[in-house]
Amino acid sequence: MKTLSKKSRTDYFQALHEQNFQKINIYQAYIMSSKLQDLKISYEKYVNENTKKMFTFAIGLSIVGLSASLFYQRFIFPRMYPLQFEYKKMKSTINKIQSNQKSIIQLSIIKRIKICKDGIVFNFSVLKDLDKKPLGSSRGQTSNPFLPPFEDGLFVQELSKTHTLLFNKYAVVKNHMLVVTTQFEYQNSLINQNDFSAAHKVLLTLKGFWFFNSGPDAGASQQHKHMQVMPYEARADTPILNILHKRARKQPSECQYFLYEPFQFKHIIKVLRQMQEEESVESYGEYLQECYIDCMKILKNLEQTGDSQKIKQAYNMIVMDNFMLIVIRKQEKTESSPYIAINGMGFTGSFLLKSFQEIQKNDHINPFDLLKEVCVEIDEKEKIAIQSQYLLQQIENQECNEQQQLIHQKEHEPIKSEQIL
Repeated sequence: MKTLSKKSRTDYFQALHEQNFQKINIYQAYIMSSKLQDLKISYEKYVNENTKKMFTFAIGLSIVGLSASLFYQRFIFPRMYPLQFEYKKMKSTINKIQSNQKSIIQLSIIKRIKICKDGIVFNFSVLKDLDKKPLGSSRGQTSNPFLPPFEDGLFVQELSKTHTLLFNKYAVVKNHMLVVTTQFEYQNSLINQNDFSAAHKVLLTLKGFWFFNSGPDAGASQQHKHMQVMPYEARADTPILNILHKRARKQPSECQYFLYEPFQFKHIIKVLRQMQEEESVESYGEYLQECYIDCMKILKNLEQTGDSQKIKQAYNMIVMDNFMLIVIRKQEKTESSPYIAINGMGFTGSFLLKSFQEIQKNDHINPFDLLKEVCVEIDEKEKIAIQSQYLLQQIENQECNEQQQLIHQKEHEPIKSEQIL
């Protein structure tokens, strides 16, 4: 009744006494609308106050969550997952430097030609500025770009005491990296544990693959030992690698060798086991070196000189997370037209050309024949020898499994009463 004036309240009570329902309804409607108005005002006030409280709470919660996330990223994550933290930090450093430097000559694609052979689409890319890159057969270099002082913008970080990470000045794709030895080592020297550890560290960061050209005949343009690491994005133009990656993934055993049938030249593919969570990169590098030496022995590409070993012939090696491919080379360029210089990328299914003229006059090119021209031929005996390594490994694995089953059976045999007495 507080919503009515004194006179209105008197009239209202009189209407009640006289049972004047018309006036009663008018006054009750007025009272109800006033109450609703008060209720609306109270509700809006309540909502506004609680919205402010919820907004303040949300801001506080966001600040707490952000602080917790920053604390985890800065203090907890590095201690719990040191390797993953190192890879993440390296990727961040690469991206930061890549966006701010101008020293890299990005070899942009002018024209791309696709040639299909045996269901595989090969990529022939004509690259701008490729003629500025020194050839593998070039000589008389006056300076070493892989030793300090480095050209501005190419240095990324020290990977270890033995290796440095650089941008490739002549980049085929973004984040095309080089892993180089800190001290000068010849490109045709054996790859050691430190080389494998450093390259694999960058491989785990970029999720792609890395390749090695062992000398001029394999397409190397520098004598200083270096491995080239390609990012995940580069795998889109590597049809052969994608086939080998799928095949290696389907292999049941971690220790197997196999051949890629379309490669009619001397090569070997070794299936690699995955790096364990608790395993160090150095330990896995030692494992990779053992696989590498085993492959070289099977290919008979090692020569004993006193107490040390050296490489007999040039080769290309490509490493992904689950396999290693090694190809034995005899020369850098193809013997017939088109005269194409081929390095490790050629065996991924991707060819890099200086000009369209290198290929436009050849309508019936077989990419596998181009690769065969620059490689050492493989005979049937060598094929059998490589395949026998696979068969021997299968036999050894089978014998090992049978021995383990016998041991397991003996351990769980029930003890007879005579044995107890």
